[in-house]
Amino acid sequence: MPTLNHLNPQERRHDVRLAAAGSIQAAVLDKHHQPIQVLHDAQVLNVSANELAITTTTPAKPGSRLTIRLADLHNQDVPPKAFELETLHCSPWHGGRHKIRCQLIKGHIPAKLIYNWD
Repeated sequence: MPTLNHLNPQERRHDVRLAAAGSIQAAVLDKHHQPIQVLHDAQVLNVSANELAITTTTPAKPGSRLTIRLADLHNQDVPPKAFELETLHCSPWHGGRHKIRCQLIKGHIPAKLIYNWD
């Protein structure tokens, strides 16, 4: 169910956030935009047009850049192949996982991810 955060002026987020569930491929990038660390077992927790929260068994430092790749039901990449985010916050999550909150910095978050389309 969407959360209408734009109606509350005290809320730091202004976009509608949607709950999402699904596995993704995520990696930390170096300064040359090359993957240097895989975020294992990454799953989307919630998503908006400009932010994404994921859980993973691998932490990521605030300020690090991430790339996300989506796949369809047949494990084929879905265009656009990747988009980049900056890690804003990483904290412990349930079951030894980490919750990573990110902000979009390059590309766009695909509607497939926002609306959980197949």
